[in-house]
Amino acid sequence: MNNRTLFVIRGVPGTGKSTLARKIAGRNIASADDFFMQINSDGDEVYNFQPAQLGNARRNCQYRISQMMSRGVSPIAVHDHFLKNCDWEPYVRLCSTHGYTPFVIACSSVLDKDKNFTDDVLQRMKNDFEFDFFENQQNLDCDTAGNEVVCPATRAMTARMRLVTED
Repeated sequence: MNNRTLFVIRGVPGTGKSTLARKIAGRNIASADDFFMQINSDGDEVYNFQPAQLGNARRNCQYRISQMMSRGVSPIAVHDHFLKNCDWEPYVRLCSTHGYTPFVIACSSVLDKDKNFTDDVLQRMKNDFEFDFFENQQNLDCDTAGNEVVCPATRAMTARMRLVTED
């Protein structure tokens, strides 16, 4: 039995993703948001989101998870919005590469309104959130001929978990 586990924790802002990640994996966590954390002159951590750097932030997060996996760390948790199923599929691919079992957890109850997002943005994110991975067949990649096919990493996923709390 594989004891190496990655928890992919997804949900709109304020649903407790970071808290759950820390409870599950302690310090073995990563998020694209970590890239935007800075220390101010008072020594406090502040969030400084820069939209133009989002791609770099996501690549940095994937790299950090990959490095933990290379060292055999377990459990690991990655937490982010991951609104679309394709947003978290790179982590399933990393699991396949490194011999980890992925568990996907979707958090849906807003526990604490995130002051970094307006109500309109939060509502749009809720509307865009793809809850049901199993019934939603939009988890497609393009093969070399440009045809849409089910992502091999999605097909190879060996274990899945969904934790959804109702609003």
